[in-house]
Amino acid sequence: QFDVVRRDFSREFYYDDQSLMRFLNEFKVLMVYSGIDLLQRLALGGDLFFCLEALKTIARPTTRAVVPTPVAAQDIGYGSTQSSWHPGLQAHDGPGVKLHAVGFILWGGIVACAQLYAETKPSSQDCAFVVRPWFRTKPGCALIEISGIGLCAAQDTANAVSDRLAKFDDDAVAYLILSHQAALHVPRALQSLRYLVGLKMKNVTLVQWDDAAALTQTHHPQVRFVFLVQFNATALPPGLLSNDFPALLLDIEVCVSTLSTVPSSLPSLWPPGMWLFLDHSNFTTVPDVLLEMDLAFLNLAFNRIHDVPAKTFTNPSLTLIGVSGNPISVLPEVSPALLAPLGLLALDATNLTVLPSWMDETFLTSAEVYLGDTPYCNALGDDEAARTISDQPRCHATTLAEARRESARASELYIELSQNKFRACWVLTLLIHSVCATFYAMVAVAYHYLPSTALFWSVVLYSLSIDVDKYTLIVVVHVLLSAVHAFSILTMTWRSHQHCTLTFQSPKTTTTTLHSVLPGPTETSVYSVRWYGACQERVIGYMSRCRDFLDRMTSEHAYVALRKNLHVTFHIALQSYQCYRMSWFLSRMRLQRIYTAMLVINCWTNPLIQFGINSTNCSRKIVHMRIVVDLLLDVMFVIVIPCALLHTYYGLFDPVRRDFAREFYYDDQSLIGFLNEFKLLLVSTTIDLLQRILLGSNLLFCLESLKGIVRSRPPTNAIRPMVDSHRIQVNSRAMSASHQWSRSSNATTACSFLNVAMKLNKICQMGLVSWGLIVACAHMYAETQPTSQDCGFAVRPWFRAKPGCALVEISGTNFSADHDSQAAVEQRLAMFDDDAVLCLILSHYAALYVPRNLRTLRNLVGLKIKNSTLVEWGEEAALTQTDHPRVRFLFLVQFTASGIPQGLLSGDFPRLLLDIEVCVSTISELPSSLPSVWPAGAWLFIDYSNLTEIPNVLLEMDVAFLQLANNHIRTVPSELFTNPALHWIGLPGNPITFVPDSFVEARTPLQLLSLDHTNVSTLPAWMDEAFVLSTEVYLGNTPYCDTLGDSNQTARTVNGQLRCRSQDDCRRLHQVSFSH
Repeated sequence: QFDVVRRDFSREFYYDDQSLMRFLNEFKVLMVYSGIDLLQRLALGGDLFFCLEALKTIARPTTRAVVPTPVAAQDIGYGSTQSSWHPGLQAHDGPGVKLHAVGFILWGGIVACAQLYAETKPSSQDCAFVVRPWFRTKPGCALIEISGIGLCAAQDTANAVSDRLAKFDDDAVAYLILSHQAALHVPRALQSLRYLVGLKMKNVTLVQWDDAAALTQTHHPQVRFVFLVQFNATALPPGLLSNDFPALLLDIEVCVSTLSTVPSSLPSLWPPGMWLFLDHSNFTTVPDVLLEMDLAFLNLAFNRIHDVPAKTFTNPSLTLIGVSGNPISVLPEVSPALLAPLGLLALDATNLTVLPSWMDETFLTSAEVYLGDTPYCNALGDDEAARTISDQPRCHATTLAEARRESARASELYIELSQNKFRACWVLTLLIHSVCATFYAMVAVAYHYLPSTALFWSVVLYSLSIDVDKYTLIVVVHVLLSAVHAFSILTMTWRSHQHCTLTFQSPKTTTTTLHSVLPGPTETSVYSVRWYGACQERVIGYMSRCRDFLDRMTSEHAYVALRKNLHVTFHIALQSYQCYRMSWFLSRMRLQRIYTAMLVINCWTNPLIQFGINSTNCSRKIVHMRIVVDLLLDVMFVIVIPCALLHTYYGLFDPVRRDFAREFYYDDQSLIGFLNEFKLLLVSTTIDLLQRILLGSNLLFCLESLKGIVRSRPPTNAIRPMVDSHRIQVNSRAMSASHQWSRSSNATTACSFLNVAMKLNKICQMGLVSWGLIVACAHMYAETQPTSQDCGFAVRPWFRAKPGCALVEISGTNFSADHDSQAAVEQRLAMFDDDAVLCLILSHYAALYVPRNLRTLRNLVGLKIKNSTLVEWGEEAALTQTDHPRVRFLFLVQFTASGIPQGLLSGDFPRLLLDIEVCVSTISELPSSLPSVWPAGAWLFIDYSNLTEIPNVLLEMDVAFLQLANNHIRTVPSELFTNPALHWIGLPGNPITFVPDSFVEARTPLQLLSLDHTNVSTLPAWMDEAFVLSTEVYLGNTPYCDTLGDSNQTARTVNGQLRCRSQDDCRRLHQVSFSH
């Protein structure tokens, strides 16, 4: 059914219900549709390979040459060894083995019963595509067609349709068809079909499709298409106009309907990129609302449209326009510069006689235009013309890496260690595997529990991690890496147990290369003449020549070196990117220096190997050094750096609160360290996750390479095993084959390939040497950048002309009055690299002018003004979304100003600036424009200020956290407690005597209410036991708590969450003197 010319199935295939349903279901088995599915296919493919290898290991021909067995290796009789191995075999037959066998038997029974039970479920005439899912009580059906043919009118009601739909399992339904209904009420049970992919209504008259049965993103996240065929309705139903319209529903097709208009709300409801077909309907014009939408495909075929507006062809999102079958006589003229990037324009069966000027040769080259059955084509006398522009053929090259890997092993250099050194290497390798397995397991557990901790809110607020929906993938990746290291530990232990000594090698000691797999020319000729005849002899002779070609290509040093150089280059690129990120985020220079030094050594050791390859002893030392350095680099980034960073924060973490203390986030040094260093600890982007996977895989590769080249030197009086002579024999045979091949007729081609490989090797070597020099120079230049007393958290990013500082504090303490001017502050701020500044502190200024170059700090996360009198903060230095897209918090501490400055009232206010805290200020009123400027969900703290009442503007804002502590507020309006956005209200330290007891609307769902240090003596009636069980209420140092006899303000809890203690004071958090 696949069309090789169209490179797709035909359009009829997708409109056939059975074919489409089979395509949707069965292609999920054919295609890899999830990460787990990919892992499963890899596991099954690996198991298939393992089974084939096992089969090749146990299978032997019936006749083979008998090789004399050395006396030392002759078999010992069964009877003489039974006493030693028979008791040991019986010892393994314990309860664990029996329990394992019973578990497999039980699981097999469960699988059989589940399959039999699924097959015995009754079928229904409404089901057109039966599936049989396990462990379900109802029958499964992927394609349901509920038809009204043969039923009485009473059965066309919503209840009848719901009853027929309720027979099937909801999760199995992927496609629902409602057909031949004279009075259709769309059932409310439609919202229970969570995995619905498509909905089709055919030959129906719609009576009701309301919001209760609407298609929504919440209930139908998988739905892709809706087909309305022979559809009788006065307008688009509310079921297709939900505010929660499915984001993936991009294909809506109406064919033969009574529709003549569309609602004006479509642009705000339907998603962009939609395919909309309104064919054979009653439209007389192209609706303007359709031209306001970001449609990808728009088809209005066979309506009553006479004119097409020019705006139709200038919509930049449209790639397909179809107006076939309409009485259109002329197309509007449009400027070619304004034309939409059309891929198809259907104008067939219209009244066109001439084409517009913009439909020139350039347009026709990039777009398909259909003009069949039009006066224009009839005048040409050619009713159909097909011009095909074929793509160039693509050549897919496949490599023989698996076959070449064995033949290339002859060129590897082995390192022999003394027995004591080898034991130390074995223990060290086992220790690295153990540490990695434990570390990856702990990381997986940490990511599993991180979303349930209070620390997670800080991670989300400052965007330190990847989206939470990818945490499952991160957990799976780290579990797999931990499992691979654990498997390596078991493999090392098991192999050493089998050899009765510490070793990395498997019991099978004979190494087979490509030369031993393919027979030589002489043996091939004799074998083929004897058994196959002349034809088979030519085939195997050709295989022999190919074998010789591959031998030369894969055993030649230039090709092996090129493969290793490319691998090293890719891995050094990953390590360089990590080192570059460390230069931006890490202030601990010792770790960065060590990592950079090892990176430079790693860049230079590989070329040294190539230059010193003629000297075996020298090259072995360099190979050893490169692998060790590569291994240390990966271990340092994967384990050492995260552990060193975590050690700093381990003592600061509160396991009861499951977060750092509040003082931690208000300490400037701690907060910036948290923002920078947690970007190295946590997976911040998808690229970062991929890089960690690659570095973890390379760590395993380095360990396996180390285990592959390290050998234990046998004692001088020991007999060498037979495998060494076998390897030497194979290597000499390889060299002889290589010399024979060099004299063949294909030597010229191979020499040209060899020259290319040698040139690429030189480029890689020079590139690695140059890059190592660049890294060293970049790091040394960054370290030589001058420091300043204004920098509180120095970083040293590469390739920057100015020094980097993540925390800049510009203070006016030790400067004269002229340094308080705006130019002086700008000059001191301009000393640092703009992209490196995360937090700016302006403190101790008697007359502060906020600098204009504040707008150049694009990566600014926080701004703090402390102990300063503001003179000017105009729009030229305002915080805006354009200039500060990452800013999160603003602290104004001991702040003297007449009101909120203009720099905080920009119409382009940063959308992520949600934490605004004012502590000790002269602010007495707030501007009325705040609700339209500041974002919803903000945390607003105005403490120790001159507010005498709660401003009405705060009651109009959608503030999440609101604290007005230690002001002069005496009354609390009831509207404060009915704001649905408020979750946290703090009014401590105000002379409040009572809390209002009546409300016009329902109470807001509060999580915390702080009334400590007030004059509250009684509680309102709504603050009952149910309220205090869901809300933390603080009443420390109030007459109410004094009457309870709690004079020492302890943390005693009264009636659930009612606390007779006080909240944290902002002066203590911001380290403000209490005598201020």
